[in-house]
Amino acid sequence: MLMRRHIVPLFSLAFIANAAPNAAAQSGVLIGVATADDYQTLWIVRDVARPVHATVHDLLVPRSDGWWRVGTLPICPTGGPEGQAMEVLWRVRADSAPLIAEICHEVPASELPYAASVESEAAADSLKKVMVRCSWSRTEIKFVSPEYVAVGERSGQTEECEPRGGRWYQTYYVSRFNGDSSLALTEVAGPRVDSAGRVAHVRAEAGRRRGEGCTHAVASFDSTRLSDVGGEWYPARASGRWVPVLLTQIGTDCRLDTVADVSLASSLTGADSLRPRWSVLARQVDGLRDALSSPSGDLVVARVSDSLVVYLGDGDRLGRRIGALPFAQREIVMIHWATGRNV
Repeated sequence: MLMRRHIVPLFSLAFIANAAPNAAAQSGVLIGVATADDYQTLWIVRDVARPVHATVHDLLVPRSDGWWRVGTLPICPTGGPEGQAMEVLWRVRADSAPLIAEICHEVPASELPYAASVESEAAADSLKKVMVRCSWSRTEIKFVSPEYVAVGERSGQTEECEPRGGRWYQTYYVSRFNGDSSLALTEVAGPRVDSAGRVAHVRAEAGRRRGEGCTHAVASFDSTRLSDVGGEWYPARASGRWVPVLLTQIGTDCRLDTVADVSLASSLTGADSLRPRWSVLARQVDGLRDALSSPSGDLVVARVSDSLVVYLGDGDRLGRRIGALPFAQREIVMIHWATGRNV
């Protein structure tokens, strides 16, 4: 079965493309946002009258071959009380709707473990006619750029198919925008990431998830014995830049998440320098959690506890505040700058 996802008309794209030139709009930024329910793209420009120019559904990605959209969609609902489904990642040109093949793995209820307790032939025949979907998955987009996508996938079995239930598996990977093979962290962070990652693993006590069986695993953890520091990773925002989050399994039920203090290549992140510097912004913006600035430093967007705040910039100095929008329970997964005529 093919599913065509509904796409909102691209009036925002037409607005962006055909808006009258604004002499003050020297820089603009597309900010991709992940919420609890969906994905959005904000278009923010250096315009005192209206800095937040548009909000577009899904992640809108400008690539060398045109505009694309990225998002996720649940298919194959299990029908259980948890509302579980198989969630898939889709990528499509911005003027098209994604076609998703809904291939759902189903088994007769008579083949499930609890079917052995059925005593009557009538009940057994009835179970043969009932089809059950066993698998569920949750897909999270962690990062998008014109050439790369980072994804986290959690998957498991429904309680109908695994009576004890509760087991699930988590994996993360970074791949080319239209590819499936994983990108090694050393390709975009250099050889120093190995030593920096081992140091981060040792020091990041707060990143250690202490669950069942984890206390002993952490106590006996030795970073020098890790064979691959960047086996699983994804880019995330930290103190005004993209950094790699490393994920390492250190026990049967224990996983270590930590941030390596290394820079990622611009081929992955795009423009990622901060002007003014983080130390300057932290003194002037109360509750600063993250910040991004245009390559020339003429536009600065700061994240505080519940808002994105837009400022004018003047290179190494922070200018006046020109706008803000609510930004609670959201994460930045894409930053793409435009300058000059591209705005």
